[in-house]
Amino acid sequence: MFVCQPSAYGFGRASYGLNLGCNYDCEHCYLGLKRFEGLDWPERERLLHILRDANVLWLQLTGGEPTIDRLFPEVYELAWDLGTLITVSSNGSHPHNPRILETLTGERSVTA
Repeated sequence: MFVCQPSAYGFGRASYGLNLGCNYDCEHCYLGLKRFEGLDWPERERLLHILRDANVLWLQLTGGEPTIDRLFPEVYELAWDLGTLITVSSNGSHPHNPRILETLTGERSVTA
């Protein structure tokens, strides 16, 4: 079992905004233009490893809307594999998406 050592930086939590995009257009939203860009995969992978090396145990994935991010499943799965406890701050609009559902439940669908 992986157990994090206390962080030399004095923290154990981090928040990672995957993108600034959202699939809703709420008037009160602070996101403004609602851009969907985020880091490329190599930079995301590097960031997650930096967080792991800093002994971050709790990671909040947020955005915009994190579940519409093109690399959400990959980010979630790598963070999980690195021993991070994950929370996802979402508007809840995409759990019907099979890839998102599989990612969040850990269940892989079987196709005939």
